[in-house]
Amino acid sequence: MPEMIPGRIVLQSKVAMGVPARSYLVGGGRMKVTYDSRTDTLNVTLREDAQVAESDEDKPGVILDYDSDGNLVSLEILDASKRVTDARKVEFQMVS
Repeated sequence: MPEMIPGRIVLQSKVAMGVPARSYLVGGGRMKVTYDSRTDTLNVTLREDAQVAESDEDKPGVILDYDSDGNLVSLEILDASKRVTDARKVEFQMVS
């Protein structure tokens, strides 16, 4: 695994989602993860600079947002505390 460098910013990544898995190229800015405990909602913003043109609820409680070119912009997980191990903790890992 590559060494983690404090302050490193990931500008582009590939995300695989769905069954069968579809790959989405994301980037153009910082990825941001937020958890709202009031609404129990986890949001992963992949591109802050892109406008959401379409949203799909691929699976119940998982909302995928796309830009006008069909690129994944963000995803929202409803009832996050029931769907993820710990919605308040994020681990970032780069693999080569």
